[in-house]
Amino acid sequence: MKNFRLIFTCIFVGITSSSFTQQINDTIKLSVIEVKDNLIKKAPYVACDVSKLQIQSTNTRDVGDLLRSIPNVSGIRKGGVAVDPVVRGFKFSQLSVILDNGINIEGGCPSRMDPVAAHVEAEDIEKIEVIKGPFVLRYGPAFGGIINLVTSKPQPYEKFEMHASALYGFETNWNGQKEHISIYGGNKKVFFNLCGGYRSYGNYESGNLDGHDTTFNSSFEKYNYTAELGFIPKKNHTIFISYNKIHGRDVMYPCLPMDEKSDDSRIIALDYNVKISSNIFKTFDVKIYRSDVDHVMDNSKRSGYSTKQMIADVDAITTGFMSKLGMQIKKHKLIAGLGYVNIYKDGTRTMTMQMMGTTSVKNTNLWYDGLVQNAGLFAEYSAMFSSYEINASIRGDLNKAASGDTLKIIK
Repeated sequence: MKNFRLIFTCIFVGITSSSFTQQINDTIKLSVIEVKDNLIKKAPYVACDVSKLQIQSTNTRDVGDLLRSIPNVSGIRKGGVAVDPVVRGFKFSQLSVILDNGINIEGGCPSRMDPVAAHVEAEDIEKIEVIKGPFVLRYGPAFGGIINLVTSKPQPYEKFEMHASALYGFETNWNGQKEHISIYGGNKKVFFNLCGGYRSYGNYESGNLDGHDTTFNSSFEKYNYTAELGFIPKKNHTIFISYNKIHGRDVMYPCLPMDEKSDDSRIIALDYNVKISSNIFKTFDVKIYRSDVDHVMDNSKRSGYSTKQMIADVDAITTGFMSKLGMQIKKHKLIAGLGYVNIYKDGTRTMTMQMMGTTSVKNTNLWYDGLVQNAGLFAEYSAMFSSYEINASIRGDLNKAASGDTLKIIK
């Protein structure tokens, strides 16, 4: 429990009014007003959540745009979509951006055209959790913070039900539109969610300041679909299977040397959750997943394309799992578990130069059988008392990275 004090000091300088015949020139000083109260800090670290209702009430083109509305969270914009989040100045690998409490996604672009937030649509998100600082270690050794994008999951019903929802939006300033449809339902044992969306936005035009508008190449087209199935084989046991595909086409990045010609990603995940009726053990969760990203970039819509053509194709495959066991003894809670992530990346860039009637072709390895493996053990302890709370985390990781010779000449 902490005490804090608010002090308000007001100084009345003077009033002049035409309705009075006498002007008041004297300065009136008011005495200090003190407001005292007790501040109870319920969380030992700074965290905030964005609910689905807040997401639905915000007109946004991208999850990164939505993240920038959170205090102390900003973003790096390279185009009309795929804003890369920044939390308190931490970015890129300094942050752990995950999907659905543990799914890691590795993008294909060396310039981060496709960060994790670019592989999920805002309409599919149930809530966003942002933890600022290195206080939660279950998702990996990231010291800048955690951004957890939690998507909507199907829920059981007492008897069979089926529901549907649809969304359509149009934005004149960006000359764009978006559509999203969802069908969900089920019963006590089996429940499902089917959804898909499409969005297409044109180039952005600035205001008319100097007699003409300035057009920024920021157009993009994206579409996705998701299928999720949940079932309860027996009491207190739940299994979720999800399949998500998202496609990007002709995404323009005026701040980068190339644009995104196509981006095709696929995410498959299996979750197994158990509620344990025990005096000590309470929950057991296992997650297994795989994400595939096929990313193609070129400069076909740039001014110098006639003399210099560049195209790059990168494949990024991420597989992993995480398991954790939840325990509680009176006021003391403990979560212990382990996780493993395997990232494989391979890609080449072809550059064709046409000068003075001659043509030269150069092939370069962006990644050559790149491999990153990480295995970690973690534990989190928490206890709530009458006037304070204790939180402690510990984690140990074994990391291995390897690659082929990226300077090897490609024929």
